[in-house]
Amino acid sequence: MAERYLVVDRLKFSYEGLFNVSEVYAVITNFFFDKGWDYYEKVNQELVTPSGKQFRFVIKPFKSVTDFYKIHILIKLNFFDVKEVEIEHKGQMVRMNQGLMRMMIDAHIQADRKEVWTDGGVKWFLQLIFQKYFFKQHFDQTKDWLESDVSDLYEKVRTYMNSYNYRYKNK
Repeated sequence: MAERYLVVDRLKFSYEGLFNVSEVYAVITNFFFDKGWDYYEKVNQELVTPSGKQFRFVIKPFKSVTDFYKIHILIKLNFFDVKEVEIEHKGQMVRMNQGLMRMMIDAHIQADRKEVWTDGGVKWFLQLIFQKYFFKQHFDQTKDWLESDVSDLYEKVRTYMNSYNYRYKNK
């Protein structure tokens, strides 16, 4: 099995107020599309409850950085008690969602992405030595790149969520 190195451990963001669920999802997916990442949705659920809708998304973007390293991000998005409300913005009534959003991000680097060096004891030991002494600079660059992308995503979502400072009227 390939070695995995945890770079970002449970970076959390919470927001309560006005937002649009589909736009939040679009901000995240467009971010990865613009940066050239591949991703897939592991979970996409919606549950209707008496207190409002609940949404759950688990998105797993990944990118092969070199022939040896692959980077992964795990994003868990949970929306609780989402209700549709109407707000007045620049003289027009706009439909928005109100509720609680929680996001958690984990990120890690996978060494030996093709798992060529893991099938024997000698190969695994050589891979470990090469990685520790010869690929150290590549690992550090990959780590910096991953941290930068996670930071950019966090700021993009935070900025988007904090842009809704409108007053709402219950529907």
